[in-house]
Amino acid sequence: MGTTSVAMPTRDATETVCAKRLRIVFRATEDWKRRGELDHLIGLLQDSAEIRCGEKMARRVRALRQMALEEGDTEMGTDSLRSFFEFLTLNPRLRYPEISLTPDGDIYARWKGPQKMLLSIHFLPESRVRYVLFAPDRRRPALINRASGTDSVYGVFQTAARFLGPTDWLVQ
Repeated sequence: MGTTSVAMPTRDATETVCAKRLRIVFRATEDWKRRGELDHLIGLLQDSAEIRCGEKMARRVRALRQMALEEGDTEMGTDSLRSFFEFLTLNPRLRYPEISLTPDGDIYARWKGPQKMLLSIHFLPESRVRYVLFAPDRRRPALINRASGTDSVYGVFQTAARFLGPTDWLVQ
């Protein structure tokens, strides 16, 4: 009778398999944490007594998240939602915006005002935002001025107020 030999995996192969398994576990853990934090942030938005339309915004954010998951798109960005919540906490009287997701899963909010005024904010990680502002020129109202840039969630509303002038159309 012949003997068969079983090839023992090399040390490199074993380390590669272990590393691959660890990456899978790490990815699953990070996914669980991200989804858990998203639910928590949406709950905070919904339950906030200070944020006007918080419950309505939470419903919209949940719906956007569900649509993205169903379509196989990128999961909503936890950091973006955290920045959005932080911005709303700092500016609780803002009226309900149009809310959508960017292709990267970030929150994008837009407020339209009179005379073609517009404030659009793309919420980024680390309490940062990318904004676009449109307002009629004060000297020649038929012309529309545009400004854009990057700011913090703490300063973007003040930046908008300097460019737009009175921002009473943004609050309820």
